[in-house]
Amino acid sequence: TDSLGFFKVEYDSSYSFIKASYLSYLEHTVELTPGKTSYLIQMAARKNSLEEVVVSSSRVQIENKPTGIQFNVSSTILESLGNSYDLLERLPGMNPGPTGDLEIRGTRSIVVYINRKRLQLSSNQLYNYLRTIPSNQIDNIFVENNFSARDEASRGGTIIRITLKKDESLGVKGSIGLNARLLNKYRLIGSSSLEYSPSSNFRSYTRYSYTNAVTEIERESLRSVKTSAGTEVLITQAGENVLDYGIHSVTSGADINLGKSTFVNIEGQYTHDQTEANNINITNEQRGDGDDLVTSFKNPQDQSTRNISLDVYSETTLDTFGSNLTFQANYLKLGQDETNGLQYSLLSNQPVFLPPNRDIEIDNPIALFALNADYQKRTKKGYLFETGFRFSRASIDSDQQIFDIVSESNRVLNPTYSNDFSFQEDIQAGYIQASNSFNGLYIALGLRGEKSLTQGEAINLDSTFTRSIFSLFPSISFYKNIKGTNVSLSYSRSIARPSYNRLNPTLVFINDITFERGNVALLPQYSHGINLYLGFSFGLSISANSYYSKNFILPVVIEGFDNKELVTT
Repeated sequence: TDSLGFFKVEYDSSYSFIKASYLSYLEHTVELTPGKTSYLIQMAARKNSLEEVVVSSSRVQIENKPTGIQFNVSSTILESLGNSYDLLERLPGMNPGPTGDLEIRGTRSIVVYINRKRLQLSSNQLYNYLRTIPSNQIDNIFVENNFSARDEASRGGTIIRITLKKDESLGVKGSIGLNARLLNKYRLIGSSSLEYSPSSNFRSYTRYSYTNAVTEIERESLRSVKTSAGTEVLITQAGENVLDYGIHSVTSGADINLGKSTFVNIEGQYTHDQTEANNINITNEQRGDGDDLVTSFKNPQDQSTRNISLDVYSETTLDTFGSNLTFQANYLKLGQDETNGLQYSLLSNQPVFLPPNRDIEIDNPIALFALNADYQKRTKKGYLFETGFRFSRASIDSDQQIFDIVSESNRVLNPTYSNDFSFQEDIQAGYIQASNSFNGLYIALGLRGEKSLTQGEAINLDSTFTRSIFSLFPSISFYKNIKGTNVSLSYSRSIARPSYNRLNPTLVFINDITFERGNVALLPQYSHGINLYLGFSFGLSISANSYYSKNFILPVVIEGFDNKELVTT
């Protein structure tokens, strides 16, 4: 029947009645009258129906799939773990950082999808977004092992796909949660959500989360480096500092069903995080060629960042085989504008602590725009054909001014250490992919093309550069279940483009004896990767990877101004 209970049956004059039956109802027979085309069927409930039925079920927590591992959450003990972030940090190979960032299999490059929609968020926004999704709303989490042509060629990380349960309940509902954890110092997390569903075709929601954490970081390192001039230098660093950070995040959006085949999601998010670094006591010591240089300082610093994102996503089902068309547009604005803020190393992404005789003013807006369109066609014979288009633009205007403090009321701009760098990168991409199973062997073939246009300007150095690159990236993967063991083998070509800070030719101050500087001559790093994955029926999985890279990007240490300073480029 349709949604109103109507149905249509074609018959000829040889039929004299229609018999209807339904679970827990008595059979009902309707006599057919010649010339009559409309009938009302009313069925009576069985009087001896069961008063109570108890259904118990279980679900395997881990399933090995052709392209990765699926962790089932619904109807398992994982439902009780809190929220989606709590689930992710418990996955095998996942290592949560002290400030909430996630690292899996040695990389922090993680792309997260929610119901086929990619989350185009900063690390702090992603952290808070995942905190607002209760684990009992999640059906499964899928971690991909093999990359395909539809994924970005600069991936270099892990793809995590979170599938939520379908919630068709109507009305108003809400939740509130509080979590505290002793992590080095402590971490306090609060979250709340409110949803309103007047009909099955519309749902609006608002989520709020707050995180406050204090983390103590001790630094102690000893390393020996050889400069480009052949000088052997011994560098030691020791110290400790306490990071106190708080993050507020508000997410608001709506799910809209347009008919039976089209789904639309509109979502916006605002995040404000405040980080304070206190009790810093950093000592740097450099020894080489008989000259020693030691610096020691203690100086509190703070950073405030406000991020805004807007996302529109639509998905249209085209036929009963599952063919679909998806579209997504995303805008993300990250703003950092603070006096005495925290500066970060362009190579290690660790905080840089200025000595007390210097101040820093940071104006570092970043704007990211992405537009994606994907088409999937499934056939009766099981073939899946995929094609799509991508466009993205990253615009960064980094203005970091460092001042020498002469007195309490007098400071002077230091042009050598100040940084005024503008950067823009456009990437256009298209891909095609086909896959199917042949006698139990799954095969996927894909080809992706990407064209990038990169432009940069170091204003204080009066230096500009422009680079345009086009490359093709093939991929192929095989999968087969052999006596209960899932075996997959894949190959893909990838690219690692130099980030904007690695291309920035301006000298970046680290401490009195250490500096960093980008290199505008850097070329993209290309890699050929082979992945072998074994998934056993009892839950154990083993993966092995091999990469061959060209134009490998590696830091180089050179001697600075008077052969005492070291510059990493």
